[in-house]
Amino acid sequence: MSTEEQAARGLADLEAYLYQEAHLSAARLRVAAFPAQSAGLSHQQKRDIEEWYLDEQKYVAGTVTRHIADSIAQADSARHRSSLRWMRWLLVAVTALTLLTFVGTVLLVSTRP
Repeated sequence: MSTEEQAARGLADLEAYLYQEAHLSAARLRVAAFPAQSAGLSHQQKRDIEEWYLDEQKYVAGTVTRHIADSIAQADSARHRSSLRWMRWLLVAVTALTLLTFVGTVLLVSTRP
């Protein structure tokens, strides 16, 4: 893996981490507000609700992050295939022009007395 690829991967990992942390921070605020409004719950029940909700939010954040990373990887792969296809046709065109130039030169030289 080249340095550029490592930097891109590191940036993607950092973005994923920041997204997850922001998502979990908002989830912590929401879950802290819910048990505070619910009278009649024991301390353990409130704690269980908080743990379950945060675990669920971690799963959701991870799923969304993986989806984003997969989408980026697919787009990058499509761009790479497109550029390879373009380069292949460019090579064919340059080869054809070179052959035409060579054949034309040979014909010009052979027709002169």
